[in-house]
Amino acid sequence: MSSMCRKVLREALMLGELCDFVIQVSDRDFKTHKIVLCNSSHYFCELFNNNPEMKVCCLPDVSANVMAVIVEYAYSQSLHVTEETTQLLMETAECFKIWRIVSDCSLILQQNICTNNCISRIILAEHIANTSLWLKVSYFILRHFEDVAKSCPDFCNLSEGHLKYFIDNSELNVREERIVFKAMLRWINYASKERCRFFPTLMSKVYLSQMPAEYLINTVCRETMVRRNARCAAMVTRTLRALCNSYLERPLDRARSPAEVLLAIGHISTIF
Repeated sequence: MSSMCRKVLREALMLGELCDFVIQVSDRDFKTHKIVLCNSSHYFCELFNNNPEMKVCCLPDVSANVMAVIVEYAYSQSLHVTEETTQLLMETAECFKIWRIVSDCSLILQQNICTNNCISRIILAEHIANTSLWLKVSYFILRHFEDVAKSCPDFCNLSEGHLKYFIDNSELNVREERIVFKAMLRWINYASKERCRFFPTLMSKVYLSQMPAEYLINTVCRETMVRRNARCAAMVTRTLRALCNSYLERPLDRARSPAEVLLAIGHISTIF
C-alpha cells in the first residue's frame, strides 16, 4: 500500500469515515479499515478471507494500549513503544502475525537485557520461537548466572529444561560450583512437591568434582534430597573417591570455561 493511500485512510479513520470493521478490546472499541489491517497482519488477512462479511472482532484479553499501538502502526508503518510495553506488544503482535513489529520488538528487547528481566524474556522468546532473542538472552544468563540466580525475581519461573540447559553448559560463568548447587536447590524448593522428581537429573548436571571435598561432605551429603535418593548419594560418593585418589587438586573430567582469562606476558632480564 502506498504512503499516499495510507495517509488518506488515516485521515478517514480520524474522521470516522469509511470504516468497515471494529476491534473490541477490554475497555475500548477501535474503528478501522479492513484493507489496512490486511496490509499489515496475516492474522486479519486470513480472518477476512474466511469471514468476508465480518464486521466486529471481540478480543477481551488484548490491552487497549497495545491495540492502540498496533492500529497506529497499521496506518503509519511507524512504531512508537516504551520499554515497559515492548514485551507485551511483541507477544500480541506474534499472535496477530505482524512480523515487522515482532522483529522490531525483538531488537529492542535484545538491547537492554538485565538481571531483573532476562528470565521473563527468555520465557517469551521460547514461547514465540524467536531464536535471535533466545540466543541473546541465554548468553546473558550464562555470563551472569550467579547474579541472576540470586537476584532475579523470576528465576524460579524457569522451566526444568531451561535450568538443565544452563547448569549443564560448560560456558556457565560462576566463581565456584557450589553456586550452581544452591541455585538448583532454590529452584526445586520453590515448588518442591512438583519439582523434587527433577532433582536426580539436575544433580547429574552439577560439576561435583569442582567442589571442595569439605563442602561435599558437610553440605551436599547432608542435603535431604541427596540422602533420600540412592542415585544422588552414589554420585557424591564416586566424586569423593575420585578426589581422594587424584594426584591433582581437581580431577579434569569436567570444567567450566571461564568468561574472562588474564594473560600475563613477561621475560627474565639478565644483568651482566
